[in-house]
Amino acid sequence: MRWYVVVEGLKTEKAIYDSWIKHLNPAMQNCGTYNAVQDNSYFIVAGYGYPNYLQVIKSAIDDINANKDIDELVIGVDSENMEHAEKNKEIQDVVDANPCHATVHIIVQHFCIETWLLGNKKVIPRSPQNKKLKEYKKLWDVVQKDPEGLPPNVSEGLNRAQFALKYLRTALVEKGQSYSKNSPGISLDLTYLDQLKRRVSETTHIPSFKKFLDVFEAKNSPAISN
Repeated sequence: MRWYVVVEGLKTEKAIYDSWIKHLNPAMQNCGTYNAVQDNSYFIVAGYGYPNYLQVIKSAIDDINANKDIDELVIGVDSENMEHAEKNKEIQDVVDANPCHATVHIIVQHFCIETWLLGNKKVIPRSPQNKKLKEYKKLWDVVQKDPEGLPPNVSEGLNRAQFALKYLRTALVEKGQSYSKNSPGISLDLTYLDQLKRRVSETTHIPSFKKFLDVFEAKNSPAISN
């Protein structure tokens, strides 16, 4: 398999995708440049957010059409304030207008990658001590409810993506961990990924993450750890 991967951001999505792809496919290597892609390798480029990533996608398609050795183009973007289907169509329209030699997979992180990360039940304290975290769980308990249903936090003036980030960071602080856009911390670990896989296997939650697994998970990927 030979992948060309376009992701939303440099420090967060690029790091997380790179780590998780390797966890799911230990034989795969990040080749560092699309010209070096060969069997069992991939190349990741950051799109630097909307709308810049639209041009990056077009450039990626040009690269792939010039290098027929690449099998698949994977595009990972946030839906932000758009509906999942609406964002998917926006990216599909770009792909349709710029035919690609490779198979194209669109992964819409609904509504941001932190929404996925909130799917790890083990990082959310069952009985939080932090006042803010208690409020957040009362507003939307991501342990019991699908994180993709998280509403905006109107009282703090946060849209749903901003709220997901603050919710995650607040929960992790109580667990003695940290997370930021520049340093995604424990989310890179195999154990973190395994908990998200477990959430998908046991519930219908975080369905947009399931698309990520459908694209990248090898048939012989490691078993989920307890």
